[in-house]
Amino acid sequence: MLLSALLRRVAVAVSIITLLVLAIPSARADTVGIVFTTTTGFPEFGGVTSTTVARVFSYRSPSRSSTDRGHTEFNLTGLASGSATMTFDVIGIGGVGRIISINAYQGNNQPDFSDFSIPTFMTVGSFATLGLTVGQTLSFDVTSAYNFAIASGFNSLGFRLQEGGISPVTFNNFRLSSTTTVPEPTTMLLFGTGLAGVAAMVRRRRNS
Repeated sequence: MLLSALLRRVAVAVSIITLLVLAIPSARADTVGIVFTTTTGFPEFGGVTSTTVARVFSYRSPSRSSTDRGHTEFNLTGLASGSATMTFDVIGIGGVGRIISINAYQGNNQPDFSDFSIPTFMTVGSFATLGLTVGQTLSFDVTSAYNFAIASGFNSLGFRLQEGGISPVTFNNFRLSSTTTVPEPTTMLLFGTGLAGVAAMVRRRRNS
């Protein structure tokens, strides 16, 4: 009988502590990314051709070829692991539909031509250009890439948009929204007090 009552009290105490932990608030950070376009082709050498938009374009002919890749990079200084979403706006569209992939890489927080071909560590998604409209906002879950970058100690997380079609598509207003669980001191104090209370209850029952 005494054991049954003790177990009920312990269950209540554990439930209260669980609720306290679930009530721990989250902190959200919104980061605006730098935007640029890198271009390579023949007979041009290529380079950074825009620092205001991310343009995706690909053209091939016997005498000429050109490829544009759009980039954004986010400064990770002061950020912690958690969930993350990237959004950006469509500001210009061509007439031919293609598939654009979004690939994550270690950035350096500045426009750099080497980002055209820098190795990527993850593809976070892809989308078709057919049906896009100017002013449309696209959103992608980039949690895995974000947490990998944080765990690896990157100070910048870059995303490269590539492999478009012969009609250029341009994007801007890249934002990264991350949410991190932040335990408050009061909540942690209550959590510790609850655990201490459960332990004391068990000791008293054993002694009696």
